[in-house]
Amino acid sequence: MSKAATILGVTVIGGLVASYIHIEVLSEIAINAEHSVSIQKDFLKKIFPNILPMSYALFMFIS
Repeated sequence: MSKAATILGVTVIGGLVASYIHIEVLSEIAINAEHSVSIQKDFLKKIFPNILPMSYALFMFIS
């Protein structure tokens, strides 16, 4: 019973971290004069959603 409560608590805290921490990466890679690729919008949000808030929370927890 306590193992299930621990898993539920960790899941809830993980959801709170993802909803309360907002990080924006302003870097863009210019392809040509008209087009550029946003690192956060085109790469991180599509491949690893919420990786920045998770990594920030883990970094603060470890340090």
